[in-house]
Amino acid sequence: MALATALAVMSNCNIITPIAVIVEGPPTIDAEYKLPDRTTVVFVDDRRNILADFAIRRYIGDKVSEHLLRAGVLTDAISTGDALSVAGREQAGALMPIEQIGKEVGAAQLIYIELLKFSLEAPNGQPTAIAELQVKVIDVENRARQFPGTGAENPARFMMVTLPPDQAFQPMLGRSARREAEYTLADMVADQVSKLFYEHERGIPLGHRMAPETGR
Repeated sequence: MALATALAVMSNCNIITPIAVIVEGPPTIDAEYKLPDRTTVVFVDDRRNILADFAIRRYIGDKVSEHLLRAGVLTDAISTGDALSVAGREQAGALMPIEQIGKEVGAAQLIYIELLKFSLEAPNGQPTAIAELQVKVIDVENRARQFPGTGAENPARFMMVTLPPDQAFQPMLGRSARREAEYTLADMVADQVSKLFYEHERGIPLGHRMAPETGR
């Protein structure tokens, strides 16, 4: 009744006041590519020998698979470690075709991630973590690139991932702190790559694994 009275008073005074608020959920970002639900393996390539820790490659790949399984995009994924083991049989100067790696581990499609940069820097005393990479999806059975599409300007999707300022670290303090920073950056890489393939909310803070588990 109090609201009705107030509205009546405002009406008599010819005052128009908004009284309704439209509540909307957070805006979402569409998937850049709708990944088919097929047996998938993620292969993380490091042709430039950027990473001293081989385990980070396996960690990034398995994290991408984990995100996609959890999001319901995939129902079956093969360990990145299996793909890395197959690629490890490459002869010097003779790279194994991506499709062959996928085929030998029993995958129908392969998410290929090539690391171009994975660096912890401290220019001017300000710590910075940055990763540059390119991503594509390969149809193993048909030996064809699915993403980016055949009409795309570039044959791979370039990405750059950096740690936000509130995730600052001190990599120069010691090996443990540096390792922690590398895995935090690896988490962000996996998060951003996986989000290419499913709709997600904009502005949701990323979850980070702040320290590697024993044995990684």
